[in-house]
Amino acid sequence: MPVLQAVGAVEASRIVRGLYVGSRPRYGAEVREAGFHTLVLAAEEYQPPGAAFPGVLVVHAPYSDEPYELDERTARLVEWAASVVASEVQKGRRVLVTCQMGLNRSALIATLALVKLTGMRPRDAIRHVQQRRPRALFNPAFVSFVLSQ
Repeated sequence: MPVLQAVGAVEASRIVRGLYVGSRPRYGAEVREAGFHTLVLAAEEYQPPGAAFPGVLVVHAPYSDEPYELDERTARLVEWAASVVASEVQKGRRVLVTCQMGLNRSALIATLALVKLTGMRPRDAIRHVQQRRPRALFNPAFVSFVLSQ
């Protein structure tokens, strides 16, 4: 299975059935046309309105890529976003979790969602995501957060 994929016009990596991680998508119908039902926007600097992506549920979960540790607000936001992602996947919906490059913020949410979906141990979930998305989750604060779960 290729690690980096083009899903229609969208660049994404399949983590598990229904869960994908990718970089910032362009505005328009491409996300829906690629078969995604839900789009999570985690990049603090990229939060277009939901109307920019017609036909998909847009979940705004903006936070910074640079913390040395997650503050309480960010931790709650990330946990909430991971719960939404897990719920959407459990309902059979295809979810694309994105940030600027699709490496840290999106991978953090997807990794936590993977733990919720599969019961995988946090360390194994990190490894699983990194195998499917090269260079993903290299922010030590994000790794520590997952391991603390």
